[in-house]
Formats: sequence, structure tokens, C-alpha cells
Amino acid sequence: MSTNKKYSLLPLLVLFCAGCIKAPIDFTDNTSTGDPNISLLDNYTVSLSTFKIDSFPTSGHSVFSIGSVNDASFGIINASSYAQLNLPADNAARDKTVFFDSLVVVLNPTGAYYGDTLLPFRMAAYRLNEKIVNTESNTDNYYNGRSFSYDPVALGEFNGTVRPNKEGNITFRLSDALGLELLSKLRNNNTDIQTSDNFVNYFNGIYLKAEAVTTNSLFYFNADAKSALLRLYYHENAPVPQEKNIDFEFTTNKQFNSLQFTGNGSPYDIFTPFKTQLKPSEDMGNRAFLHSNFGSFVKIAFPSILTVKELYPYIKVLKAELIIYPTPGTYNYPFELPKELYLYTTDENNNIIQQLIDVTKPTGQNAANGNLFIDKLYGENTRYTYNITDYINALIAEGRFSNSALMLVPPSGYSDSKTNRLVINNQKLNKAVQLKLYVLGL
Repeated sequence: MSTNKKYSLLPLLVLFCAGCIKAPIDFTDNTSTGDPNISLLDNYTVSLSTFKIDSFPTSGHSVFSIGSVNDASFGIINASSYAQLNLPADNAARDKTVFFDSLVVVLNPTGAYYGDTLLPFRMAAYRLNEKIVNTESNTDNYYNGRSFSYDPVALGEFNGTVRPNKEGNITFRLSDALGLELLSKLRNNNTDIQTSDNFVNYFNGIYLKAEAVTTNSLFYFNADAKSALLRLYYHENAPVPQEKNIDFEFTTNKQFNSLQFTGNGSPYDIFTPFKTQLKPSEDMGNRAFLHSNFGSFVKIAFPSILTVKELYPYIKVLKAELIIYPTPGTYNYPFELPKELYLYTTDENNNIIQQLIDVTKPTGQNAANGNLFIDKLYGENTRYTYNITDYINALIAEGRFSNSALMLVPPSGYSDSKTNRLVINNQKLNKAVQLKLYVLGL
């Protein structure tokens, strides 16, 4: 039930000026010959739903998503990466007397991660049994649910700690037998390495995945600064042996990430995999869920907004604030809140239409991003706040046949290169989403 409080015009102006948090509302054009009153309607009805898309492309991003995280709010996510290797442009070992040293995977952390980075991280590399091709189309678009078969015997593995914000690559050694085989083919100019097609037929590609039993983190990598994914070290026979290497880069449009999910008892069990769906918060424990890796966003509607017109024959919303409180306990370490979340208008088919702007901000920097406030003292007032005045007035003007709603979306939208997650309570729970309306009526 909304509360209705009356304020005279002058004290409200003083209140806004004293706050100095946002630009004060200008009431000059809203005055009348009478004695207008301003009403505050708080806790206005807000409807929440979770919108989840069926799948999204993860190819062509040059990012390797590798890891496994058990997130109590969302379930289990397993991320792995496929890549086709390129034949080296220069074969420096041809017809040389060379000796094998090692074959390694080279990965560079991007700095983005999900989960507990303090725990050991274990991943392994496997050889693909089939080429990365789309048999059902002629495109090189590969989606988050796609997979290819691989040899279950690992070529090598990494077992250690990843420091995502520390400069430098991480490497781990692969099978010496494969390294010797590759070096021999290069030295002898074997048919398998004479053309790119021959090379891909010989070596279909590589698959990188985390060992889920011992891992509870997900990291994002790219190749090293020289774009090498595999590096073959060797040295030439000489009075003073000289260490050399040959790099195998990856084909950008033949590299993609597989993101697999299991609800594992979380509210996400309600979703059918790889099907676009919209679920009301009442069906998900009175909560709505945003997760960029899952391709899920929060739909926000105001089903009873037109009842505000019942208060006065003529009404104007002077200010509308949407306040979103993250569900307590869902963003404790090792998880964190997205620094920015954006609002877009959407229709009855959940199509994104237009981004909302905040008119109180400078042009070019006025995207409504939530102005995240973190309550470091008590943790009770952590919140995102959006000025949606223009949207609410437009919604009222459209009338009862309007199908417009809002969609809460992370900066990257759906993503296989960064994780953004958020849980929100509906108004049946404490710390719920809230809409505040300051209205002027005659």
C-alpha cells in the first residue's frame, strides 16, 4: 500500500537544495494560481521478472573463458574454450639440426574474474577430435552452448594460483610427445604443415577447460602480446646453443567459449536450457536475477502506475526515483556488485528499444547507470538509484494500453568476457525494489 504525504512547496525546495546530491527540481513551470501541494508516493507497486535469452554468440572475441564456479544464488557455471590453431607463417626450423625443449600453452589474464581467486585453479588442455566448423550453416558464429568432441587424455595441465591483476603470462607444459612430433614435422617440412588446410586436418584444434572438482573460480584470458596460444621451444645445434621458439596463433573466428549451467537447487532450476523465457519473481523465490554469463536480465514494470491519476484531475510527476537494493547476502566475498547497470525501455516481446538517460547529468555522460552507493558502515543502504521521471510521465501519458517496461542490463549485456551478477527482492520481501514519486496535482 502506498503512503501519501503532503508537503508545502517551500520546505520541499529547501530539502532538495540542502541535499546537494542531485540537481534540485525546478518547480517554476509547475506553479499555478492556486496553492499546489506536492505528494510523495513511496513504495509504489513494482513488478519484477527475470528474462533469459536462449543463447548468444561467443566467437570472435579473442577471450578465453575458463573456470568453474558454484554460486549459491545462480547455480554452477562451467566455462571452457575452443580454438583452432594457425600454421606458423615462418618455419625457422626447416632443414636445421634442432633439439626439442618444450611445448607450452601461453595465456594472459585480462584482469576479469568470477569467484574466489585465492583458491587453487586447475585447468587442462585437450586435443580436438573434429574440426571447428558449422555443419548447419556457412557462418563462423559459435554460441555459448556449442561443443566439439575431444580426446579425453589431457595434453597437459595447470595447477596453481592465478593472479588476474598481475602483469605477465601464465604457461603450462604440454605433452613432450606432441612437441617432438610438431618439431619433427617442421624440420622435415612434412605435408601436414605445408598448407593451412593440411595443418588443420592434422591438428583440429585445442580445448581448454577447468577441473570442476577442485576449482571454484572463473578467469578470462587472451593470448600473449604476440598472439601466441601455443609456443614450441627448441634450440639449434651450434657451438653456443641458441634457444628459439615457434609460435602457433589462433584463428579469431574459430575461437569461442562454451558456457554450461546447472541450477543445482537454485531458483535457476526453473529455466529450460537454451530457450528464451520470462519468469516472474514470484516463481523464483520473490526475487529477480541478472547474470551476464547466463544471458539473463531483470524486467521492471509498473502495473498500477495509472492509479496515480485517480488522486487529482490533473497530475504531473515532478520526480520519479527507482531504488534497487541488492539482496543482502548475495554479494558477499568472493562476489561483488556491478559498478554500473543500465536501464532500457522494452516492449511486450522483451525487445530492447532505447537507453534511459539521466537529465541531471552532463550531455554525453548522462546514461542512467544507477549511481551505485555502497554502505561500508552498516551494509544496509547499499543501492542503485535511477532518475526515471521522463519515463514515468511518458508511461502515464500512454495510458492503459501501454506495453512499455524497463530492462536492467549490465554494460556488456550478455557476455563471455566479463561477469556481472545481481539479485533483487520484490516487494514481498525486505530490502525490496522501491519507486518514489513526487507528484504535483490540481
